[in-house]
Amino acid sequence: MAGYTTYQTRDTDLVPEEISYAVIQEAAKASAALTLGRRIPMSTKRNRATIIDTFPDAYFVDGDNGLKQTTNMTWDTAWMEAEPIAALVVIPDDYVDDSAVPLWAEIRPRVAEAIGRTLDNAIFWGTNKPTSWTTDDIYGATVTAGNVATETADLGLDVGGLAEIAAKDGININGFVCGPGFNWRLRNLRVANAPVFSSTVDANTLTAGVQGTLYGYPLKETTNGTWDATKTTLFMGDWSRLYVGVRKDITYSIHDDAVITDADGKVVYNAMQQDSKIMRVVARYGYTVVTPSTSLANKPWPFYALRPSGAPAS
Repeated sequence: MAGYTTYQTRDTDLVPEEISYAVIQEAAKASAALTLGRRIPMSTKRNRATIIDTFPDAYFVDGDNGLKQTTNMTWDTAWMEAEPIAALVVIPDDYVDDSAVPLWAEIRPRVAEAIGRTLDNAIFWGTNKPTSWTTDDIYGATVTAGNVATETADLGLDVGGLAEIAAKDGININGFVCGPGFNWRLRNLRVANAPVFSSTVDANTLTAGVQGTLYGYPLKETTNGTWDATKTTLFMGDWSRLYVGVRKDITYSIHDDAVITDADGKVVYNAMQQDSKIMRVVARYGYTVVTPSTSLANKPWPFYALRPSGAPAS
């Protein structure tokens, strides 16, 4: 059949290379953390990032013979540890043989979305976050830091007011993250009759004609099913301080004689006996947030949350 590939034997390279690469790219798009954060290659299971801990001072010299004073800079280390995200995808042989659509085109976006969903759930909300990830999840740490504001009737002022607080903490806002549909709430938001949110390329807006921006900064809509609208309306912050370590990009192997067992060793699926193939998908990621001191504050948490009225306190 033109456009299809039939696999007859077990192999570790059954996924076409161009499809494998596409899944890696789509996983990044499916994850707000991978899209906005800083992606750091990890050569080992543990990786460290060196950051400035304290800044130097400078002094006036007293007169012609005054002595210049000394000052110091110190550095700190932020650690990341890579942990696996994995799945076993059962693919019946009949589906492979009879599929009316290209098989990998069906599987690719679902696998990418699953990886992005798992990563975002851990990083933003702490859901199933590995214990080796010692940095708190973004939502929990933001609440603990007190970097929250509650929505009022004026959404535009709410966003701008929270950004002003961040600026006074020494944090440069460079992007926003929201849940599905939030951008449509912004459709009538204006300052001096100029739209605050740009849904189209229009040079006559506060966003300088850049599509998908709020106050001129990128607005990432999270559509992978992880957003908890009962807790947060919007996250903002300096996303360059979010580090997502990539120890191992997405790899695959497909097996036609594999057996899946549960934690007690009970067989729950037998590929050979049940005429199927089992795709094994594995990726390894790390996570941390670096919080260097600024000239305005000592190691401020770099993220802020606008929360809906009635949101839980923690």
